[in-house]
Amino acid sequence: MRNIRMEESVEESQLQLLEELDYIKLLQNMSTELIWENNIQILFEKIMDIAIQIMKSDFSSIHMLHEDNDKLELLAFRGFNEKAAKFWEYVYIEDARSFCGESLRRGGRIIVPNVNECEFIKGSEDLDIYLNTGINSVQSTPLYSRSGKMLGMISTHWRKPHQPSDRELRLFDLLARQAADLIQQKKSEEKLRESEKRYRELFEFTSDGFFLGKVIYDQENKPIDYSYLAVNPTFETITGLKREDIVGKSSLELWSSNRINVIEDFNLVATTGIPTSFERHFEPLDSYFLFKVFSPKSGLFACLIQDITERKKAENKMKWEKDKAEILYEVTDKLLASTNPQEIIDELCIKVMKFLKCDVYINYLIDEVYGKLFINSCSGIPEETIRDMQWLDFETAICGCVASTGKRIIAENIQISTDSRLDIARSFGLKAQVCHPLMCRNKVIGTLSFGTRLKGIFNEDEIALLKDVSEHVSIALSRIRTEQMLRRQQEMLIQAESEKREALEKAMDMKDEFLSLVSHELRTPINVINTAVQALNSIYADEMSDKVKKYIRIIRQNTFRQLRLVNNLLDITRANAGLININKNNIDIVFLTKAITESVYQFANQKGVELTFVTSVDQEIIGIDEEKYERIILNLLSNAIKFTPKGKAVKVSVHSSIDNIKVDIEDEGVGIPESKLELIFERFGQVDNSLSRQAEGAGIGLSLVKNFVEALDGSIAVKSKLGVGSTFTMLLPNKQVIEERHEKQMIDLLDNRLVHVTNVEFSDIYL
Repeated sequence: MRNIRMEESVEESQLQLLEELDYIKLLQNMSTELIWENNIQILFEKIMDIAIQIMKSDFSSIHMLHEDNDKLELLAFRGFNEKAAKFWEYVYIEDARSFCGESLRRGGRIIVPNVNECEFIKGSEDLDIYLNTGINSVQSTPLYSRSGKMLGMISTHWRKPHQPSDRELRLFDLLARQAADLIQQKKSEEKLRESEKRYRELFEFTSDGFFLGKVIYDQENKPIDYSYLAVNPTFETITGLKREDIVGKSSLELWSSNRINVIEDFNLVATTGIPTSFERHFEPLDSYFLFKVFSPKSGLFACLIQDITERKKAENKMKWEKDKAEILYEVTDKLLASTNPQEIIDELCIKVMKFLKCDVYINYLIDEVYGKLFINSCSGIPEETIRDMQWLDFETAICGCVASTGKRIIAENIQISTDSRLDIARSFGLKAQVCHPLMCRNKVIGTLSFGTRLKGIFNEDEIALLKDVSEHVSIALSRIRTEQMLRRQQEMLIQAESEKREALEKAMDMKDEFLSLVSHELRTPINVINTAVQALNSIYADEMSDKVKKYIRIIRQNTFRQLRLVNNLLDITRANAGLININKNNIDIVFLTKAITESVYQFANQKGVELTFVTSVDQEIIGIDEEKYERIILNLLSNAIKFTPKGKAVKVSVHSSIDNIKVDIEDEGVGIPESKLELIFERFGQVDNSLSRQAEGAGIGLSLVKNFVEALDGSIAVKSKLGVGSTFTMLLPNKQVIEERHEKQMIDLLDNRLVHVTNVEFSDIYL
């Protein structure tokens, strides 16, 4: 009997081993079958079927951890009714009363042989769902990947109370591990396929060009070229080539010697794996591209290409406008201050010639005596040729025709033109030439032309610049002519004065008539203002850089220059006609003089000149026209500061006596020659032309001062020693007037009018 029992036990063990071996084979077959299965849902279904077989359960389910890690999502089940599937579709970790949720919280398997006896689920809706579904026993086992990451939960359920055997649980653990591996693998493959899909869509539909390349090396392992392994449709569109004509070809085969020199860049990325980016101009397509290069694999490189032609053109346009404005500004400012405008004209033309990559410029002026044009300046023409071209007849060549008609001529594609007017330009090898007339008071005074051997046409921006240059040159030449005429008039005045007074008076009449001619000179500052405003509008509209501030200072400076000249011309004309209007009020002359002096401290400091004010009385009320008095003191201070070297001093002093108020303005400047002392208060009388040019005087300031002082019933005199300094002494009557209105409030140092007048009178001292 005992032997029979042992045989039965052995036989049962063998049967169990065979059954267990069958299950193991089943698991192996599952792995073999499903490893190539792309549909993860089929994988879930197969896992549940095997779970039911191993655990001999009535139900099974798989919940996977959601991507936000706060809940389980039901992805597959067997035996659940619709209500149960809906209820357990999402199991929230924090508050779920289900067994799979509890297993997840504990991080290990949970077995409940009888759901009615489980304490944590009693009274819950989960228990009702379990019982209504027919579930009385549950086990839930976590699914862990090989890296230890929780993936989800696999559960089996029985209709009757049930306790799984150790053998069933051992086999189920094998299933759970294999299932976790397969699920992890399939999810990774699914993400990879999705990534590949997105990459393919990006590759095919991105707005940037893309190509995959391989560096080609010579026998010494030096990079010499690269080949195209793959390209996207945008790359085809950019290059105008078809994919089949690109792939497999090298850059030398496609682009010959016009390829972009990027081999070293591509090689560095392919060998080091360090990404880079750079911009290049590609001549065959006349386009600019941004290259973003990275290495997907050692020895290979991938390149994204973005067409940035429009941006680069805009940047180049902005830089062109900025450089153009700087050239015009620099030269314009020099034209205003230079004692040799012709030298600045030559400098301007040379700069513009280089800026536009021109080879030749010619400036002709009209000689009215000979009735011909002569070369005033030029560049790019051989000396022997200049001698042959020194004189030019009207209506000969381009320049002669422009001088004759006063209209611009633009000559394009000269080398293939048959126009006889272009013979000279054609002989120079020029391909394009632009010639503008130079105008002075609506009269042609010459021509200015630029030519190039590089291209057959000038674009609109270049022609506009040449027009601006011609206008600047016209103004400069007009200034030269005006100054020449002015000097001739001054010489006539001096000569007339030495001969007889009648001749001087006649010359003064001529000078008055000449004022209308001088008004043309006022166009120069106005032109500066217009140029400055244009530069600000076109270049610095959205920001205020240091250069913009500089331009604004130029506008302000030249406005004050113009206003000062206009005021002086008008006042001197009124003085000659006896029309100076005097409005006296009783004012503290000490306070007024001090306020005016203090208003110019900044100009003195800027020149490095020490300016002081002293007085022998605290207050002295006299009848004075404060506006005329301001003009007098400011004019005298302006001269004193302008002609006093850095480190020297200027002193203003006020003294009172019974009859007079004496105001002295004493400087340590260059001084005035004794022979010139009698001339300085005369109209257009200047001590020295070079000094007056440095200080930008027109020779009417002190004459106007004398007229104003005399209109105030005062007098002015000067003492000076050359190299030591000068002292201007003004005497004013020490008496008050009967005012017809209430006494005017004393002027404040910050009064807008005083500040304005100060800025005008000191407009030739730069801040």
